[in-house]
Amino acid sequence: MRLIRVTLLISLLLATSSPARSLQETWADLYDRALIALEQHDYTTAVDLLKQAIRLNPTPVLQVNLGNFRYVDYLPYLNLGIAYYHLGNATEARAYLQKSEEKAVVLKSDVGKGVLLRYKMLLADAQAAARPATTPARKPGVLSTVEVDRLKDMVRQRCGLVRVSDTSVYPWYYHYELGMELAKKNDWQQALDALLIASDRKTQPGRLNRTYGMWYLDYLPYYHIGMAHYYLGNWQCAADALRLSETLDEVCPRDGEYAQMVRMRNESQEKAQGGPK
Repeated sequence: MRLIRVTLLISLLLATSSPARSLQETWADLYDRALIALEQHDYTTAVDLLKQAIRLNPTPVLQVNLGNFRYVDYLPYLNLGIAYYHLGNATEARAYLQKSEEKAVVLKSDVGKGVLLRYKMLLADAQAAARPATTPARKPGVLSTVEVDRLKDMVRQRCGLVRVSDTSVYPWYYHYELGMELAKKNDWQQALDALLIASDRKTQPGRLNRTYGMWYLDYLPYYHIGMAHYYLGNWQCAADALRLSETLDEVCPRDGEYAQMVRMRNESQEKAQGGPK
């Protein structure tokens, strides 16, 4: 009899504990978990968590405390658009990006505005969402594996990073500087690969970004991504990236690179449309 009572008690506790935990999970908890899922490329889970968060709080807001003094912008519709983009669902991606823009909060977010513009441009091409990357077919690199490894080691030492077998764990500025070094060697494909990783890690450009120690650099990812596409002959990608660069004020009319950027953007757009009319 005692065994039966204990079994019944355990069953009752198991039956009631899960709902209690779910009731205690706030929209901020769900959003936090969704961001982690996005970082881990688990887009299906991210969609589910973001929709749960929206049901509890449908209003985007800037600078939400997710605990332990971690502040982020609550932009669930933007992140739903991103998740659906990577799932290959262009229709839902466009709808949620549009809804995010209509809410207007994203346009006040330092990070969100740049991400919104980037994904809107990716979706401008009806077939973009079906591609796993933002580039056309990958072209061979110019440098040998030994030469690239030498550059990687130089950049790693400059950034004060320990040697690891998987360089994908390195921070954004490593990939950005590697991309810049590869561009100097005219290895535009491998430069593009590195720059795209950097832009995924840090979407918001800016001048004099602090990186490591007391080092600062001008972070202009979309300008250099556009240049790489330009030299690879990826005309529409080049035009899109350079247009995004100008929209985000990476390069302004007062900057020395501005005239070159405008020339490359106009030429790329013209060639993407089949040449001069």
